[in-house]
Amino acid sequence: MFQITQALRRAAQLRGTEPAVRFERRSWSYLEILDQVARLAGAFRKFGLQDGDRIGVLSHNSDRYFSCYYAASWAGGVLLPLNYRLCEAELSAVLVNAEPRILICDHNTRQLAKKVKNAVSGLILIDAGEGQTDIEHTFEDLLLTAPIADRSGSDDDLAVLVYTGGTTGLPKGVMLSHTNIVANSLNTIPYLQLTERTLQLHVGPLFHMGAGQRIYSVTQAGGSHVFIPKFSAQAILDTVAQYKINSIVFVPTMMRRILQTISPKSDALASLKYVSYGAAPMPKELLLRFMRRFPHCHLSQSYGQTECSPVATALKHDDHFSSGAYGVKIGSVGRSVVLCDVAVHRADGTEANRGELGEIAVRGPNVMKGYWRNSQATEQALRNGWLYTGDLGRMDVDGFVWIVDRLKDMVITGGENVYSLEVEDVLMQHPAVSSCAVIGVPDQDLGERVHAVIVLSQEAVFEISSLIEFCRQHLAGYKIPRSFECREGALPLTAANKIDKKVLREQYSEENHE
Repeated sequence: MFQITQALRRAAQLRGTEPAVRFERRSWSYLEILDQVARLAGAFRKFGLQDGDRIGVLSHNSDRYFSCYYAASWAGGVLLPLNYRLCEAELSAVLVNAEPRILICDHNTRQLAKKVKNAVSGLILIDAGEGQTDIEHTFEDLLLTAPIADRSGSDDDLAVLVYTGGTTGLPKGVMLSHTNIVANSLNTIPYLQLTERTLQLHVGPLFHMGAGQRIYSVTQAGGSHVFIPKFSAQAILDTVAQYKINSIVFVPTMMRRILQTISPKSDALASLKYVSYGAAPMPKELLLRFMRRFPHCHLSQSYGQTECSPVATALKHDDHFSSGAYGVKIGSVGRSVVLCDVAVHRADGTEANRGELGEIAVRGPNVMKGYWRNSQATEQALRNGWLYTGDLGRMDVDGFVWIVDRLKDMVITGGENVYSLEVEDVLMQHPAVSSCAVIGVPDQDLGERVHAVIVLSQEAVFEISSLIEFCRQHLAGYKIPRSFECREGALPLTAANKIDKKVLREQYSEENHE
């Protein structure tokens, strides 16, 4: 039987009163966390939570977020981690679709939570933040509730509902089961070398599955956790040095900022042994710089998507060096993880030959149940037992997967996914915009940045500040274009009369000598 809460019970049994979860001045053993989880679950049930009801968490990283990860399952509910970077309209749309019974916020998201509370009738708001609050229910109050026995589901029961960026405004809710989550942990523990001695620093936002899944896998291995509220290069350096952290996850932007911040002779990361990276394309030059600066770190890359819970392939430490069994494979995303089949398919669904381009397809116990209340999107993604990722790539003779391009017009900026059509839909609502296209262009810090190419309406004036302010009213900050280009005449079109974004990217590259 696969059950998320089994890992927590086992960790409490094995680790007892040892420090297991730390955040700022607070430190908890797994036994104490287990008690918190059982009490929170008891409070959720007293609020009327039924099996399968969603529990939303709108919060920065903390020890309390960790407890909510397990309390949602312990109560028989479904965890709904929410992106606090969404604007009010975007978040309200997600809540209307997911219909959570409970919404947990902290002091950073308190005002936003109060604004969106009425999106769902009868939504119960809980404040897990610091300081004074006018919200009726608090995290501390909930811990006064008597603990209850584990009511968690198992196996194919829905455990986590994670929303990914949508191409038409409304994100899709990815349904992950207990089997999906546990299978991913079993897939990743070996190559990440997670053990009871692992001390993981969580720096990525826990509303992303790439960051949140590490809670499950480290706990499954019996390791320990340290949290910082959000990414800061200096906070990472200080925290690693303070706690002797030995494991961390970086997206390329984080890795770059660490290199920019750390002094040449600093040994702040001396304890760091295991570094995994992913979520966005990793520039080879950046990776090599990191490897030269921190030669003591064991590196691994994870590739996948939320729909894979989220890992499908891994590039192991040895694959970064010529001494590895297959030589240097930097640039690939590695080979399929243990319980996962990965293939490259042609458009007709047949498997491509080695070296032949096609769409990356994945199947295994880690693949999602489907999209929440969206059968059409589910049928498009899950076909003949395979998840079609939308990524174009090839597989070499050694089984390593190389991503060549994205079939979907998605921009990955600083580890965040931005869908161009969503941004274009907003820009087209501005009265000065006649037509537009949004593409990702190279950015030294973010990997890619959102770039908008605009054709103005007749007699309109090109004012970047007006466009940015308009976007700010409808989009999360990271989705707003960081650069604009105004063009005269029509945008380039394909034979099918669609805007040719490939040409736009090529033109941008030529004009900027990228």
